[in-house]
Amino acid sequence: MENFFESSLVSVSWLHEHLQNEDLVILDATIPKVVGNMRDIPFPDIQIPKTRFFDIKKKFSDTESPLPNMLPNAAHFSVAAQALGINQGSKVVVYDRLGMYSSPRVWWMFKAMGHKDIAVLDGGLPAWLEIGL
Repeated sequence: MENFFESSLVSVSWLHEHLQNEDLVILDATIPKVVGNMRDIPFPDIQIPKTRFFDIKKKFSDTESPLPNMLPNAAHFSVAAQALGINQGSKVVVYDRLGMYSSPRVWWMFKAMGHKDIAVLDGGLPAWLEIGL
C-alpha cells in the first residue's frame, strides 16, 4: 500500500488544497519552548481549519516516567489517538505555532507507532499565515 504523502513535509498550499479530504486529520502539537512558557508562543488563538490539539505533555507522554515527554506505550498512544478521531486510515498533518519546533517529534511518534500516513506542515502556522491563509 502506498503512502498518501509523497514526502514527510507538506507545503501550506498542499494542505490548503486538501483541507476537505475526509480522511485528513490536522494536529496542532504546540508545546512551550524549553525556556519559556505558553505566553511566548505566537498566535495563541489562531488555528488552521479542522485542527485538533495533540497534547504531548498530558495525553501523549508516559506521565509515570520521571523524565518529561517520554513516549507512551503503544496501547496508551492508540487510545489517545483514537480519542482524537485518528485511526489506521487517517492521513495526519501536524504543525506547531512556532514553525517547526514540536511537530517533527509528533511525526516521529506516529512513525514509531507504525502509522505511515503522517507529514509535517513545512513552516508550521507561521508559514500558513505568511501566505494569507
